[in-house]
Amino acid sequence: MIRVVLVNALTLSRVPLTLMFRTMLLFKVNPFLPCITLFALIAVSDYLDGKLARKYDVQTGTGAVLDVMVDFFFIIAACASLSFRGLFPGWMLVGTEYPERQQPYYPNQIMRNSDPIIP
Repeated sequence: MIRVVLVNALTLSRVPLTLMFRTMLLFKVNPFLPCITLFALIAVSDYLDGKLARKYDVQTGTGAVLDVMVDFFFIIAACASLSFRGLFPGWMLVGTEYPERQQPYYPNQIMRNSDPIIP
C-alpha cells in the first residue's frame, strides 16, 4: 500500500513542477536554463513513476488516470505559457487539446484488480 502512495505521490509531484515551469517561463527574463532543468525533472519523474509501478506491481486505475491528467496539465500549461511569450502559435493549443476529446474514455480498460477510479 505504501508503494502505491509513493508512486502516486511521484506522479502528483509533477503538478508543482509544472507550476514552477510555467512561472519561470512567464516571469523570468531569461527562463531557458531553469525551464530545461524543470523539464528534465518532469520527464524523469514521468519515466520513474511508470517504471516503479511496473517493477513493484502497483499499477492501478487511479494511477493511470492521474498520470494522463498530470501529463495533459503539463502539455497545456507549457504550450499556453510558450504561446504567451510568442514562442508557440496560439492556434495550436486547439490542436493540442482536440485529440484528447476525440478518444473515448473507457475506465474498465485501464482498471486492474477492480481498483476504483477516483472521480
